[in-house]
Amino acid sequence: MVKTLTTNIKIEIIMSDDGKERFILKKIWDKEKPLVTVLTLYPGTSDLIINDSTTTFITNNIFKCGFGGFYSVNLYSKISTGNREFEKQNTKKNDKYILTCAKKSDNIIIACGSLPKTNKLVQNRLNSIIELLAKNKLRKKILFLTDSNKQDNFHPLAPKVRAKWEFT
Repeated sequence: MVKTLTTNIKIEIIMSDDGKERFILKKIWDKEKPLVTVLTLYPGTSDLIINDSTTTFITNNIFKCGFGGFYSVNLYSKISTGNREFEKQNTKKNDKYILTCAKKSDNIIIACGSLPKTNKLVQNRLNSIIELLAKNKLRKKILFLTDSNKQDNFHPLAPKVRAKWEFT
């Protein structure tokens, strides 16, 4: 016996007119299931068709966790092709998009990895987003991407969490 399986994934991207900033990458495959916002550091090279490694691992693990889709947002909106220039980025517009996605989601997964521990600017930025979410009564939705030891905040590319996500 042979079967044919099909699915539809709706993908939307919100980016700046000049294409240098991506604010939201949204993928939805099941509107009946909960949605999640995944917060990482900065957008990579994913577009409507081509996925970078981070987006691939996010998609795979969000699906395995039983969600129906996700909003991918970042601490910084400038698409990274090398020098990240965190200190030069205007984050006010990005904050609005992060908050909008968080309000539409059942959970907010913070998956920034270890950079906030080693970079004071990034640590302050992450803290400001957590404060923004708390001010908007969204703190209870926040989860941190971790491994089975539940001790660290991981980025989706970390080998310890590529195949299976857990949360604290």
